[in-house]
Amino acid sequence: MKLCERLQWRGLFLLLLLSPVLSRAQTVTLSVSAYEGTEAEGTVITVTATASAAVSGDQTVDLEVSGEGITAGDYTLSATTITIPAGATTGSVTFTVVDDTEVEDAETAVLMLKNPSAGISLGEMIVRDILLIDNDAEIVYGGSGFTELPANNGAVSGEITATVRGAGFEAPLTDVDVTLGNIPPGLTPTLSVVKGGSIWTGQAAAGESWWHSVTYGGGQFVAVAADGTHRVMTSPDGITWTARAAAEANHWRSVTYGGGRFVAVAWDGTHRVMTSLNGIDWTAREAP
Repeated sequence: MKLCERLQWRGLFLLLLLSPVLSRAQTVTLSVSAYEGTEAEGTVITVTATASAAVSGDQTVDLEVSGEGITAGDYTLSATTITIPAGATTGSVTFTVVDDTEVEDAETAVLMLKNPSAGISLGEMIVRDILLIDNDAEIVYGGSGFTELPANNGAVSGEITATVRGAGFEAPLTDVDVTLGNIPPGLTPTLSVVKGGSIWTGQAAAGESWWHSVTYGGGQFVAVAADGTHRVMTSPDGITWTARAAAEANHWRSVTYGGGRFVAVAWDGTHRVMTSLNGIDWTAREAP
């Protein structure tokens, strides 16, 4: 065999030997621009898939989000598939932290690459964690003989102690042992909740009455009183109140909402129950 023929055969042998390496798909890894995001800031994080070399043709890989306590309401993705364009080495999507109203501990979202297209394969680093920090709080009440209507926003009767609790913190509320008798005439209490603390803010009532109870339903707050010219008042936000006429001038003690209507009860009067579909127009009812 001539020398040139030997070299040709050797070259062919080497080409066959190396062909699996030369045709092997590029590997992809996962990276994120930040490892922590907050609901308060609505943090936007760039999530990137990086190939080990420029890809041939558009290549795609799916992005999966999981984690204990993580739901679809905790975040948004600009896309669930990352595309690396032909000739490029990277493709990206955005992960945005959603400011929900749930009181949660800090949670970890686990991001993982899956299902690569034919021209790429998964590398070693395909999982990244992102810590989601909550900004919501709840009020935890203790004590005896108290009624809180509605949750976290309304009047309180009976003595209470309160604690604000949220992600990573728990602090007692200072000087929040309250009875209705301690509230000056013309004011009704509302509870403003902020991270790390809470305050009682006095708001002007619709009249200087002895307001006994408040509830929420149908998009508004409704309060009833035991005396005064107008013994009902309504508010869309708990801050601005409008006086309303009760069905009778009774000592109205409690009001609630359910089944699409408000129901109030009194401790005296001819008709000790009144009902309303809108909190504004009331009809006297016979009590049992």
